[in-house]
Amino acid sequence: MGLLCLIFFIALIVWIIRMVTGRRHGMGCGMHGMHGMYGMYDDHGPMHGMQDEALAILRKRFAGGDITKEEYDERLKVLNGDK
Repeated sequence: MGLLCLIFFIALIVWIIRMVTGRRHGMGCGMHGMHGMYGMYDDHGPMHGMQDEALAILRKRFAGGDITKEEYDERLKVLNGDK
């Protein structure tokens, strides 16, 4: 009985941590759940957020006149993965 309570308590702690950190993906069945858990096909992962932030900074610098149109276009291509 003590071992069962310990396993339940650990599972509860893991669930609480996952809910607090926003890692709700991957709780479903099948491979879709696994892909969501590891962020393979999730557009809301950390890399997506960093790219959004970088684009916002680039737009702000261009709007403020810190960079020219050519510099803006060049950096936008880099951020979008174009060559």
